[in-house]
Amino acid sequence: MGFTSMDKYFIYFLITYLVTALLFQLFTKNRRPKTQLIPPPSPPTLPILGHIPLLYSSTDPFHKSLTTLAFRDGAPFMRISIGPFSKFMVVSEASVAKQVLEIHGMSFVSTRFKNFDYGILSHGLSNLAFLRNLFASDSQVKRFTGVQEHEVLRMLEVLARSSEQGEACDLGVELEKVVNNVLFKVIMSVGSDSYESVKIRELVNGLSAEVGGKSVVFSELIGSFGFGRKKVEGLLLKFNEFLEEVIVGHEEKRGLVGDQDLVDNLLDNYEEQGEEVKLTRKNIKGILLETLMAGSETISVALKWTLAEIINHPSVLKKLREEIIGAVGLHKVIHDSDIPKLPYLQAVVKESLRLHPPTPLILRKCTQGRRIGGYDVVPDSRIIINVYAIMRDPGTWKIPTEFIPERFLESPTTNNELRMDVKGENLHYLPFGSASSVCPGANLAISMIQTVIGNLVHRFDFEAKGGVNMEECCGGLSAGMAKPLVCHPIDQH
Repeated sequence: MGFTSMDKYFIYFLITYLVTALLFQLFTKNRRPKTQLIPPPSPPTLPILGHIPLLYSSTDPFHKSLTTLAFRDGAPFMRISIGPFSKFMVVSEASVAKQVLEIHGMSFVSTRFKNFDYGILSHGLSNLAFLRNLFASDSQVKRFTGVQEHEVLRMLEVLARSSEQGEACDLGVELEKVVNNVLFKVIMSVGSDSYESVKIRELVNGLSAEVGGKSVVFSELIGSFGFGRKKVEGLLLKFNEFLEEVIVGHEEKRGLVGDQDLVDNLLDNYEEQGEEVKLTRKNIKGILLETLMAGSETISVALKWTLAEIINHPSVLKKLREEIIGAVGLHKVIHDSDIPKLPYLQAVVKESLRLHPPTPLILRKCTQGRRIGGYDVVPDSRIIINVYAIMRDPGTWKIPTEFIPERFLESPTTNNELRMDVKGENLHYLPFGSASSVCPGANLAISMIQTVIGNLVHRFDFEAKGGVNMEECCGGLSAGMAKPLVCHPIDQH
């Protein structure tokens, strides 16, 4: 059988890569820095390929392969090679993560979307910091809560119809609809079936596939030849053009009566004079990009994992429903104001986020040489904070791979795992990042997860033959479920 043109292209690429890699190793073999540095330890590696055979798996996502490698070699801080060109330093322990994210945080900057300049706010304030302040405002919280309650009621009606008709329901799809409806309405006042929302999902999914998960390996391999970067830059350019359309559309409707969405709030700052922190048009696009990328996929992923764990643990569902009925009654819909009365619900959500962090890897680049964990990190070094590994570290967590919500309700005098802050102030628990890089919408995300899960468990049982498949998918920014979350909802009211 003859070679196809694609086969010939791949063989040509492979030969070119191997020859280039060999020459690179030969010419750099004898180069040594003037000052002897102490790099982090590195697992045994293969010539040219580096650690690719250890990191690539057809079944395990990239963060899980990194975790297996770190735990196997007892290396909380290690150096890995993806081919001869690209080297990463991987952090898999909280004490080391603290040095990178907090103690020396100013020397390690985010690398996400580094090829597209969205600008820095006046006074040196980052887009994330501005977003954090904006999402904490009373107007945004009130609008978010109102839209959320409406969408939760709509979802409950959909599941009630499925229950009445005895039909199976793809809960994953319904949870995605709730999240997208809330976010898209709060951000730019559009519904989930509109042109804008379809375009957002297309762009978010495309970028997520390119800059996250297992694609890290492939992007590093082909990125040396320029292919990977061009695709990401092309997607970002399309996102930029789309965001410009959204902004122009809102500018044309300025002054009309109606609730203000996030774009309107940003334009208020952009147009008004005398603001202490002044936004540019690039800033607005950067803020919208970060919000859409960080929100849509991560919240729906967290909701799916949490519900899946509850369905697979009937005793947890029973205990959770008893708490909810005791606190709010049998038929009342759960509101955000009810959450403080539901500590076990909070513990269930925290435990799910510990086992299934929506964003399992945090990427950083060193801008100023530092000594981390007793090893030297030189400028331009790239760092991976393995959140997944940190929150499954057996040195911190009892029975770390088991779903045990009660660990978050234990007395602080007997266990350090009590009530760890979802904002990452305790570096053993950082499902939404940490310090200055913490997700600006973390509080709103937690509110949505708790409210949606609480209402689902309060009203429905879920029948899944053989339980829910807990296999993880291998691509994207978020560690999602590989199989659809399909169950029979059984209405208890």
